[in-house]
Amino acid sequence: MRNRIFTATALCLVLTTSGTVAAAPDSFDIVGLRLGMTEQQARDAIKAHNPQLQLNAKTLSYTYSDGVKQHQTAPALVEILAVATHQQVPENITLLFSQPPQPARLVGVRRIASLPNPPTHDQMVQATLQKYGAPAVNRPRERLKPETRLIWIEPGKPQCWRTSAKQVAVFTPASAVLDVLDQFAQRQKIGTAPADLSQCGAIAQFVASSDPVRQFTVEMTDTGRWLNALQATDAWVSGLEEEARKARVGAGATPKL
Repeated sequence: MRNRIFTATALCLVLTTSGTVAAAPDSFDIVGLRLGMTEQQARDAIKAHNPQLQLNAKTLSYTYSDGVKQHQTAPALVEILAVATHQQVPENITLLFSQPPQPARLVGVRRIASLPNPPTHDQMVQATLQKYGAPAVNRPRERLKPETRLIWIEPGKPQCWRTSAKQVAVFTPASAVLDVLDQFAQRQKIGTAPADLSQCGAIAQFVASSDPVRQFTVEMTDTGRWLNALQATDAWVSGLEEEARKARVGAGATPKL
């Protein structure tokens, strides 16, 4: 198991970056946010959706050891939380970015929104299907499970979070925790994930309960890009640790005996 420790610090930042958006399923967007966006592109999309949302950025550092002392990587953007603080309609959007050494790209989005004029459950589901199209998984609400869950997957690519071949898709949110790679390694062993995790397909999910619908959640994960970046981060931090251990050994001195 990996034992990398990370720390995160909440900051109110405005950073500018440049770059292009890599190809992602056209239907995978949440209020204009698309997987693969740079930080600035994501900020612009949030502003276009609702300029009144307050943006709070969070940075992250990974901790590694030279065998004696603890060291940390330089802080890097990991998350932006967009929150409606002065509106009657609560809404929050969480944006998760990939970590160094690769450039930061949007790999996960989660939006939770309340509705001031709640539609019926059927109206909400139909509006969602109209926007995103037919889902790969459709679990309608039932008496014992009073929620609808819809899942869309990237065509032609494996869904790597499945625990068995019988499952069509299982949603998993992106995170910056390196230990998640061990869970995907287990899926590789059982054949539900390919040897190259960068080939894993993107996935999106919608969840709503109650009738009428007063609140809903929609989220998406760029699984392949996220895992590829996470593997690069793991190798990078491991390399830093190895270099730190060598430097400590080389600088060591024996005491006078």
